[in-house]
Amino acid sequence: MKTVRGTDVLATVGFVVERFGSEAHERVLKRIAPEAAAAVRSVDRDGQRIPWPHLRDYTVASKRLLAPDDADYYRQMGFFVGRSYVERGGFGVMVKDRRTAARMIPTFWRSIVEDGEMSIVSDDEAVLVVRLTEFPVAAVICERLVGAFEAALGPRRIEHTSCETRGDAHCEWTLWF
Repeated sequence: MKTVRGTDVLATVGFVVERFGSEAHERVLKRIAPEAAAAVRSVDRDGQRIPWPHLRDYTVASKRLLAPDDADYYRQMGFFVGRSYVERGGFGVMVKDRRTAARMIPTFWRSIVEDGEMSIVSDDEAVLVVRLTEFPVAAVICERLVGAFEAALGPRRIEHTSCETRGDAHCEWTLWF
């Protein structure tokens, strides 16, 4: 089963708590399956891992319950999570400058998620194209990644140019600097 790092879980919960309060976090936990709620509750350190579907379910439930009309919710959550990785997760060195970030994106991904392949398809001074394959995509992950890329890399503009959920062969993001 695909798993995610505790850092991602803690930052996701942190986003909900900071934006809506700890009571809202508890309400979200009550909206997901008991095993998913138990997994999310169990995370108390960065190195722990829980199944990706449990975090996905928490994320989707939080939007449905707390921000059903917020079209940028997942992107904002991704920004918060991405910033957490850079500032508190010890990954800042991987994105200290654009060149290092382009080289380290695949490693960064593998340190967070056990499965899937993130690669750099094209890289020049002005444009970076990132591709994700072999991962069960969903709108929630695609939009979260837009926000995470914004937080970690600071592009001038970012566009989710290809998506498996739209029938494309893979997911791809183009970042302009």
